[in-house]
Amino acid sequence: DSDKYQLGPALLELSNRYLDLNELRSRSLAWSELLTSKASEATRVGAQHGSGILVVHHVFRPDATLQILEVGSLLPLHATALGKALLAYSPPEVYSDLVEDGLPRLTAKTLTAATLKKDLVEIVGRGYAVEREEAVIGEAGVAAPIFDRRGETIGAIGVTGPRERLLRKGREAVLGDAVIQAARGISRDLGAARWPAN
Repeated sequence: DSDKYQLGPALLELSNRYLDLNELRSRSLAWSELLTSKASEATRVGAQHGSGILVVHHVFRPDATLQILEVGSLLPLHATALGKALLAYSPPEVYSDLVEDGLPRLTAKTLTAATLKKDLVEIVGRGYAVEREEAVIGEAGVAAPIFDRRGETIGAIGVTGPRERLLRKGREAVLGDAVIQAARGISRDLGAARWPAN
């Protein structure tokens, strides 16, 4: 009533971010299920949130083992397949901001800023990212970026599981093709004209 307080542009930015995440999640539901059935591994879809990647959708591996729902988890951008897939196709300043204060070393295999930069170039070359025990010992992942109608990287989709199963000889390339197909499908559903967008 006093006009001392009013809604500002930050609210609009926040609501647009929510709508983008909600659309990313809804467009990835069927593709995530398909990827899980093809790969027989857990599937995660994530979007960047600060220096991490927020899991917005998670499909359990199709077996009877105990699994924990990861929706809402914030994973390290620099040490996961989801994060690196997104980072490889993001504007250069995203990488610069991330490495400015140094990258936290999570395991002995966590990449340094220099090796991460080389890895990002390789990711763009093959179209998918690979995580090799960089965040959690014994865990691996394969992921590809998702683009929106503006051609910007909005998120990533990938599979995760034990290193010895995911990265056994010949399996990485098969999973790479599968995550690319899923990322391409979601990107198309989000209005991206082509994949990759850049």
